[in-house]
Amino acid sequence: MNSSIGLFSSGSVNGVLAIGLDLTDQHRNVRTLEDNDERIRLVLRANCLAFYYLDLVNNSVEMSPEYASMLGYAPATFLETKAKWLERLHPDDHKTVSETSEAYIRGEVPNFEMEYRLRTQGGQWLWILSIASIVARDSNGIAQRVLGILKNIDAKKRGEESLKASARRYRALLHSAAEGIHVLDSSGNVVEVNPAFCDMLGYSYEEAMQLNVADWDAQWSPAQLQRIISQRSVRPAIFETRHRRKDGTVFDVEVTATAVVLDEEPFLYASSRDITSRTQSESELRDYEARLRTIFESVPECVELLDADCKLLEINSAGLQILGASSLEQVLGLNVLEFIDSNHQKPFRDCVAAVFRGESHELSFQGVSLDGRRLWMEQRAAPIWDPEKPGRVKEMLAVTRDISERMRTSQIVRENQLLLAESQRIALLGSWNLNLITGQLDWSDQLYNIFEIEPTQPVRSDRHFLSLIHPEDRELVDAAYTRSRKDRQPFSVAHRLQMAGGRIKYVEQKCETDFDSDGTPLRSRGTIQDVTTRTVSEKNILASLQEKEALLKEVHHQINNNFQVIISLLRLESVHTTEPATKKTFADLEGRIHSMATLHEHLYRSRTVVAVD
Repeated sequence: MNSSIGLFSSGSVNGVLAIGLDLTDQHRNVRTLEDNDERIRLVLRANCLAFYYLDLVNNSVEMSPEYASMLGYAPATFLETKAKWLERLHPDDHKTVSETSEAYIRGEVPNFEMEYRLRTQGGQWLWILSIASIVARDSNGIAQRVLGILKNIDAKKRGEESLKASARRYRALLHSAAEGIHVLDSSGNVVEVNPAFCDMLGYSYEEAMQLNVADWDAQWSPAQLQRIISQRSVRPAIFETRHRRKDGTVFDVEVTATAVVLDEEPFLYASSRDITSRTQSESELRDYEARLRTIFESVPECVELLDADCKLLEINSAGLQILGASSLEQVLGLNVLEFIDSNHQKPFRDCVAAVFRGESHELSFQGVSLDGRRLWMEQRAAPIWDPEKPGRVKEMLAVTRDISERMRTSQIVRENQLLLAESQRIALLGSWNLNLITGQLDWSDQLYNIFEIEPTQPVRSDRHFLSLIHPEDRELVDAAYTRSRKDRQPFSVAHRLQMAGGRIKYVEQKCETDFDSDGTPLRSRGTIQDVTTRTVSEKNILASLQEKEALLKEVHHQINNNFQVIISLLRLESVHTTEPATKKTFADLEGRIHSMATLHEHLYRSRTVVAVD
C-alpha cells in the first residue's frame, strides 16, 4: 500500500517524507528482499513501530501498514492526508509539533524526536514517539526527503504519568504525615525525611539530610544501630526507643521500620512517633491499675469476673475466703455454678444472660463453699463492654457479699414481726408511727382491723386519723396530744370510735414523741387498744354493784331494826323480872347484841361487800 503526506512549512509544501530502501539486491534476489521485508514488518509489529517516508518535493507520504493498525484502522482502506493528520493531532500538541518540524526541516535543530498524541478511530488519545531524519537534500541544502519511525509509547507514557502521580501522592503523604518519616541507607545515613521528622528533632531539612541515625538515637550505640538496620526485613517491625533533639533533650518514641529495596539498593523506611504522653499515660495507668488491684484485694466483698458460660476469670481474696479456697489457681477457670445450690442455678444463669444482654442485675442465692458451708449471698452484677467491639459485652463484673447473718437476722425479725402481729391481734392492740418531718403516717395491720379500714385505703395524716375518732372525743384526744408535745411527756387517753351503723368502740390510746437536741419534734408513735369488751363488762359490773349496794342498804336497815327490836324486848323482860341472875343474863345479852350491831355497822361502813357477806 502506498501512502503519502505532505510536509508543510509556512503553508507551502517543502517536500515529501518517504522511506528510502536500498534495492540493489532486488534485481539479484527478489525472494531475499521479500523475506527481509517480512522480517522488518515482524520487528515493527513486535515493537509497536511504524515508518513513514515523506517526499517534500512532491508533497506525498508513504506510511507503513502498522501505522493504520496502530490507530485502529484497517490498513487496506486507510489513507493519510495532512488535513486528516492535523485533525487527529491533539490540540495541545499542534503548535509544538509544527514549530519543531519546521525548525528541523530548516536545519535549525540537528535532530527530530517528538512525543505527541493522535486520536484513534475509537476516539482515544494515543501517545506516539516520532523520530525522523532528512535523507536527501538539493544542491542548496534544502531538505527533499525525510525518513521517520513512529512508535506507540502510550503504555509507557501512561505508566510514567502513573509514576508521577504516585510520586506526587507519596510526596504529599510524606510531607503531610504527622509522624516523623525518615529513609536511611544501609549505613544509617539519611536519604529522605519529612517536615514532621525535622520538627520532631529541631533540625532544618538541610541539616537533617546530613544526619546519621546515631546522631539522634539516644538508646543504642552505633554498633547496635548498625546491627538493627542490617537485620530489618520487609516485614514491618515496631519497637520503642529514645530520640535526642538538636538541643540535647531526649524523649520517648515508637518506631515502625521496614526494609525496602530500590534499584537493587537496600534502604530502611521508618516512621517515629513521639510517645512521651503515652509513656506518661501508661505509667499513670500502671499506677492506677496497682491502686485498683489494691482496692480490689482490700474490698471485703467478693469481686469476680465471669464470662458468658459462667466461667470464673478473676476473683479477689475476699471471694476466695467465701469459696473456701486457699489460692486463685484452685478455682480459676471453674464454672461458678459448682458453688451454687441446685435450686438457685437457673436464676443465676438467667442473671448472667441478662448481664450479657447489657443489663445490670441483682440476685440473692444460696451458695455452697468448698468446705461444705451453705451461705446466703447477695450479688450485684453489671456488664463490662468490649472496647474493640462496640455493643458487645466482654465480661460480667459481680460484687457478692455474704448475707447469711443478715438472712438469719431477717428470719428472726420476720418471726418477731409475726409474733408481734399475732400478739397485737390477740391483745386487740394496734400501733402507729407519725414522721413529723415528712408527715408520713404508718399503721400496723391490727390498727386497720380495729378501725375496720382496708390497708389499701391508708390513713394519710394525723388530721385524717383524728377524723376517725368519735366526734365528742376528738377535742379530748387532740388536746391530750398537743399537751404531750408541749410538755414533752407521754400521754394516755381513753376515747371512743364511731363505727359504721352507729356502733361504738372503746379504745385506750398511748403516745410519746421524740425530739431532737433543739426541741424540734421528730416522730410520734403510739398504740391503740380495743377495750370495748372490757369497758362494756366494767359497765355491766358497775351496774350490778350498784344494784347490790342498794340491796345491802336495805338489808343493813332491816338488821339494825331487828337489833333494836331485840334490845327493846330484852329490856322489857328485864324490867319484869326480880331475880338478879336473870337480870344479869338479860344485860349480857343486850351487850352482845350491841357488839353485834357495832360490828355490823363497821363492816357496812368499810364498803367491802365480800367482808359483809
